[in-house]
Amino acid sequence: MMDPWDEAAAAAVERLRALVASASSARAEPVDRPDGTVAAAAGAREGLRSGIWPLDWVARAAAFDSAFPDDAGDLLLEALAAVVAPEAAPGLEEADEAALLALQPADWAAAVVHIVEVAPPVPVEAEALAAVAAEEAAAADDALDSDEVMLLEAGFGLVVPVLAALGALDADDRPTPVGAWLLPRGVALGLGTDLDEGDRANGWSGSAGAGEAE
Repeated sequence: MMDPWDEAAAAAVERLRALVASASSARAEPVDRPDGTVAAAAGAREGLRSGIWPLDWVARAAAFDSAFPDDAGDLLLEALAAVVAPEAAPGLEEADEAALLALQPADWAAAVVHIVEVAPPVPVEAEALAAVAAEEAAAADDALDSDEVMLLEAGFGLVVPVLAALGALDADDRPTPVGAWLLPRGVALGLGTDLDEGDRANGWSGSAGAGEAE
């Protein structure tokens, strides 16, 4: 019998895979890393090294220490994956860490779909992400009580600033093209699946985006 977390993760990954496939189908071609990926990674790298919130705890969660992935896409993906499933203790306050770890695979998938498909050009807010996750839980006959919803809000309250720091959201917390590429892939990676395994093995397609260099 599959472990409940693994079963939930597998279902969430399939939803994220469908989201990526839908984006590719809409363009009638694979979705390459967008322009801005390298710039986003450069900003993220600086934040991860600085030890300044919110990327201080992400660096600890990813166990980067002083060694960061050289590739821009890998850096962003691995940082986000560590938010979903920390490789090491993030060093947050106990209540914050409990809220972060309370986010379930279905919550992550609901949030990503909302941000990528629904949110643009609306600013992303933790309360809205928690509401979407709670609505989907209720639709699946797993209604959350008010305390559980508040826990979701606290968890996503930690996540939203990280998404902005990784370039997935702009200065007004609206989704960016980098975010549309990063979110489904980074969350799936945190849930144990590399959606771009072939591309990563053979070198990124459109690796730096048009007009960009690593």
